[in-house]
Amino acid sequence: MPNIKKPKSAAVTETHKQAFDEIVSIIRNARKKTFQTVNTVLIDLYWQVGEYISRKVQSAAWGEGVIDVSEILQLGEIKRIFEAWFFCPTNGILEC
Repeated sequence: MPNIKKPKSAAVTETHKQAFDEIVSIIRNARKKTFQTVNTVLIDLYWQVGEYISRKVQSAAWGEGVIDVSEILQLGEIKRIFEAWFFCPTNGILEC
């Protein structure tokens, strides 16, 4: 491996500090926008699910008894969706 020389350390100037502060600000703003966008999409999802359930209850197709939701959550695709969205690998429980 070739001998690579380290660049000489330069003193951090106020200009450097301002530049890094601007970069950090850009990153924070992008992160904030990302969270806002995700939250907006999730709210729309919850609205659609609630609307669907409400229509089913109103049409008397649902609401006449109690079901064990854990059985439904074991079904293929819905199980994968819930695990992908709500499973916390650090403590192994479903959470949002």
